[in-house]
Amino acid sequence: MNYLYHLTLLPLFFGLIAALMPAFLFRVTGFIAAGVSLVIMRAAILSFPQCSLGFLGIQEFFRVEHIGLAMILLLASSGLIISLYMVSRKKEERSSLFWGLFIWTLFSGSLFFLSGNTLTFLLGWVFSSTLCSLMYYLYVSAEAGRINFFISGLETTLLVTGLLVLYTKSGSLSTQLKPMNMAGIGELFIFFTLLIAAIIRVLASPVQKIQLRSNIRAGLGMSALFPATLNKLTGGWLMKKLFFDWFIIPPLVRYILIFFGSALVIIGALRALVEDDINKFVGYHSKSMSGYIILAFASGGLLGLTAGYLYLFNSILFIQYLFLSAAIILGNEGETDMRMLGGLGKNFPITFAGVLIIAAAISGLPPLNGFISIRMLSLSLAEGGTFSSLWVYVILIATLLVLFSFVKFIYFVFLRRPSSLQRKKIVERKGFTLPALLLLPAICIIIGLFPSYFLNFFITAINGSLELFADLKLEKSLTIMGITSVFGGILYLLFRTGKPRFTPIHTGELSIPEDIPLSGEDVLSDISKSHLFLRFMKHINVGQAVLLKTIRLSFAAPLL
Repeated sequence: MNYLYHLTLLPLFFGLIAALMPAFLFRVTGFIAAGVSLVIMRAAILSFPQCSLGFLGIQEFFRVEHIGLAMILLLASSGLIISLYMVSRKKEERSSLFWGLFIWTLFSGSLFFLSGNTLTFLLGWVFSSTLCSLMYYLYVSAEAGRINFFISGLETTLLVTGLLVLYTKSGSLSTQLKPMNMAGIGELFIFFTLLIAAIIRVLASPVQKIQLRSNIRAGLGMSALFPATLNKLTGGWLMKKLFFDWFIIPPLVRYILIFFGSALVIIGALRALVEDDINKFVGYHSKSMSGYIILAFASGGLLGLTAGYLYLFNSILFIQYLFLSAAIILGNEGETDMRMLGGLGKNFPITFAGVLIIAAAISGLPPLNGFISIRMLSLSLAEGGTFSSLWVYVILIATLLVLFSFVKFIYFVFLRRPSSLQRKKIVERKGFTLPALLLLPAICIIIGLFPSYFLNFFITAINGSLELFADLKLEKSLTIMGITSVFGGILYLLFRTGKPRFTPIHTGELSIPEDIPLSGEDVLSDISKSHLFLRFMKHINVGQAVLLKTIRLSFAAPLL
């Protein structure tokens, strides 16, 4: 049986049915969307042995690759999690057209990742951009829709321009091209035009601008998350084509892109470290993860390609869980300032445990999947020759900044003693969000313990993935580390003696009232307001503005 039809015709048909459903069946239609996501996940897995088969009898327009199926699987998994969360929210006021656009977004993603021709490639890109803009306009805000339409138009213009010039150079519409040397102005123009489109797509600019607003409601944020997931996947896919399939990247261009990715990582981590708003905190970490994707693909080689795919996967996994956790907290508390929260570890135990695991994974701690991607990226950069050690130190600094920012986040939101005047009695509503709260952290642990099995399935197109990890000698040590950690935790739970003892906090002869939490907030505030830090951030902002202006001028110069 050819399961590839399920990846396209099924969401196209059920999207039409969902769009025509009456509004009072919103939750029922949501379950249909979740079911379609499950069927697409199953079809993507079962289609792996069929990668040599034709699709719809048109070999010229469609091409099935293992990594494309893996991208569809990841997109459908995100759709399943987000649809279950949206169904669990009883106060959502939407028409069933929302689910029609939601399911058609799955169709556009499948069309894009199955494309073997630049025409279908462009069609999937434009269709997904249009659907994303409609979802923003109808279900987030009119301003968000207008921003998304403008950015989508810019992306599409860049993509069409680059693909047209690419066709004149290669004489072929196929996406399987022989890599070209970047020896002339034409090749440089094609590369940077398409690269700017991919970077805008990976950064998911619309959802960043929306999520960085402190007044966003939790449900609307999750509505914007699914099209942002598709944006990041399609942008990463185009970036992989540019770096590994269509062009031979010269060292100078590679160094420039490595520097750009490193700057994006550092700036995102720094801003997250001093940020107190939860929405902005997660948004800055999303930008930092986008920098990791650019940095990994720009490093080149088999290690760089593997690290790029890992970071693309991890960014979806991490940011999706962080947005889900933020939506759960904001839905109950209605407060986005983490300094006004505290003590939520008792009220949200499952969310708290998941955030601990995700924070450790995104910080690159073993034995989790984030450590694997950090290790792969460091090795890829170390093989880069000139300035290789410098980039490794940059990654180390960024990792420490990310770790410190999550220590602050976990302390303020979950561990710090709350004020008795502020805290109301709330409980964690699990519902249909419980599978996501349990599944996503479990994936981080499983991939960290057994990386070769994951890569053998997720990146089968990369030859020698198993041998690669055998050479790194990671899997055995990570498995032993994980088993030891679990065994130690079990022993602690079995043999611990009673509850921890708490004593009143005294400062000299003065006793601190219970409704005033003792925290490191003043220290962080002093650091963020210090003259040295303010000067540093001023230079960062100036450099960012100069970089954006240079990119605009470099794009506009050939058109003048």
